[in-house]
Amino acid sequence: MSRSKMMLREFEKAKGDLMAPKELSSIVLLDPLLCLRLLREAERTKSHRLDHETTTALAAIMQLGIDEFRELLLSSAEIEEANTGLLELESRATAAAQAAQRWAAGRMDLNPEEVAVAALLADAGELLLWVYQPELPQAAKDELRSGR
Repeated sequence: MSRSKMMLREFEKAKGDLMAPKELSSIVLLDPLLCLRLLREAERTKSHRLDHETTTALAAIMQLGIDEFRELLLSSAEIEEANTGLLELESRATAAAQAAQRWAAGRMDLNPEEVAVAALLADAGELLLWVYQPELPQAAKDELRSGR
């Protein structure tokens, strides 16, 4: 999303070279497509010595490094703002991630960010449909609204 790039630039203006991975992970948790791309890239480039999957945005950023994360974000294609179905789904996903993270923290879960990432990416299949084949989910929405 274009706002993710704007948030990164705002962090850079405010912090300069002192950006912390935790601050950068807050950008990722507001953008499910960026989160998906980041986790895929972290898994693709992970060391063979790591014996577990990368499941949080913070771990992925630390694994890639701030410079690679910055390059990944800035080189990402931006999504059309006219795709209302994608924007609705993205809004629902980010709200679910924020609620899940607060709920997990209140329950004293070991890793609330992992719960947030799971909630953010719960509808990853539909998200990708809205990006690459928006006519399919739109046809499904239209059929539901028709009442047939």
